[in-house]
Amino acid sequence: MEILKFNQDACKNCYKCVRYCPVKSMRVYKGLPQIIHNECIVCGNCVSVCPQHAKYVVSEVKRIKELIRAGKQVVASVDSTYLAYFETPGFSGVRQALRTLGMSEAYETAEGAQLVERQLEILVSRAEGRPVITSGCPSIVLYAEKHFPEALPYLAPVLSPMQAHAQILRQRCPGAVIVYISPCIARKEETKDFESVGADYAITFDELAAWMAEAGVKVPADVEPDEPKISRGYVVTGGVEDGMTHLIGVDYLAVDTLDDCIKVMKCVADGGLTDCVIEMSACHGNCIGGMVFSRKDRNLLESRKRIENASAYNGGDYDISERIDLYRAMEDHHIRKEEDVPDSAITGILRKMGKFTAEDEIDCGLCGYATCRESARAIYEGRAEVSMCLPYMKEKAETYSEKIINVSPEGIITVSKKLKVKQINNAACRIFGIKDPSDIIGYPVSRIMDEYDFVKLMSIDDTQYTDQIFLAEYNVYLERIFICDPQRTMFTCIMRDVTRSRQRKSQVQKTKLHAADIADNIADKQLRIVHEIASLLGETAAETKVAVHDLKEAILLDEDDDDAE
Repeated sequence: MEILKFNQDACKNCYKCVRYCPVKSMRVYKGLPQIIHNECIVCGNCVSVCPQHAKYVVSEVKRIKELIRAGKQVVASVDSTYLAYFETPGFSGVRQALRTLGMSEAYETAEGAQLVERQLEILVSRAEGRPVITSGCPSIVLYAEKHFPEALPYLAPVLSPMQAHAQILRQRCPGAVIVYISPCIARKEETKDFESVGADYAITFDELAAWMAEAGVKVPADVEPDEPKISRGYVVTGGVEDGMTHLIGVDYLAVDTLDDCIKVMKCVADGGLTDCVIEMSACHGNCIGGMVFSRKDRNLLESRKRIENASAYNGGDYDISERIDLYRAMEDHHIRKEEDVPDSAITGILRKMGKFTAEDEIDCGLCGYATCRESARAIYEGRAEVSMCLPYMKEKAETYSEKIINVSPEGIITVSKKLKVKQINNAACRIFGIKDPSDIIGYPVSRIMDEYDFVKLMSIDDTQYTDQIFLAEYNVYLERIFICDPQRTMFTCIMRDVTRSRQRKSQVQKTKLHAADIADNIADKQLRIVHEIASLLGETAAETKVAVHDLKEAILLDEDDDDAE
């Protein structure tokens, strides 16, 4: 079963998980990080740091609920950090809440820690000067097994407190399903790898809290405090050694955080430490600084104080009647990689990343790797991609965008908030008669155009406006768009030279006016001709009318003479 999973849809390619993975058990393929499970030490860093929550822990709460509904006897082993997670002074409050959820019984994992501490005392007494590294932290064990097998001979071959307690509960509650509850997701790996030894299932306090919220169950705070038990302190840095009887001539050391633990492991493997017991934990502060607590608003010092008050190192401890076999074999799961990568291969990859000289290797670490050469090696091994080099991709994008801007027919000029030119393209240089962009970049924009146009954009609420203008000094007509970025730090003017179109439009207008004048002249002439024709026709008609009248009178006169005769 995979413990960590990845939601590709949520990923924004920030590579933060790669940067914070201490063993680089991440592979980036087609821009998306993937967990290399056979190298992962389940420290939870990738889950904690992911701003998009693209990594998540697989939960087994649903399966546990099914077992309870099926009538199975489910018994909980509860890590002592419950004292820091829940607002309760005693374990009886946690036991009551778990029983309400349907679990048969609940016990403190610190019982297993007590047996582990006794076994460590025996190992130290027989070490004969060899350093002994505690093996209670699963991420530390996984690191040694998968990445630094040189430390395996020094790891105590002892079960972890969880595994030891699971063995106790199997004798105490035969046939029961054991569920381990803690702030640690790496314990889930222990349940997977040691099914016959450890608990059957492991859930975190966050998962338990969500389950209780869903069921309307709370951990009561008004319970009686428990009697202090020394072994409860195993969950804080130095807590295991404080629960052990110290031998004269043996140094007892405690180190936390994975980086420091790795350094100490290498020192031990090189023979730099002898006659000592080294308690190691991958999280700062040990279990009270684990992934779950990194999300909880809890002060580390406050958490430690709660644990110490419930531990009282000069007090008593548990009365355990069960006897179990605490031996645990450490296994070498280290995957050997190619030690010597050809320099030619690294050089070739660096060149693909735009790094041709030593000065180009800036070792910024944005890709997740400490140096450019480590990144190149990861690319050679198929773990990374050239596109992860953000400075190179930024430079490439800027170069590409600059090419696009420079071939644009529109003039483009960008100024800063201080009204100084940041960028100007070739088309804008032609408009303003600039031979070289460097002649104006960095200088006030007022050298070539009215700065008020940009001030206007700064003073309005909108992020853009348009206008048209004739610049007499350059004899150009421009259509302009002024825009700014959302933060209003960069202001850009995009200019289209419309001088020729304006001139053509003006010429067309003149032609139209001339044609209109000609048409008016023709119309006037035609009207005059019409008037003249009309005048002539009018005179002729009048004469004709007179002649007809005279003719008519003559005829009538002839008729009157005939009648008289």
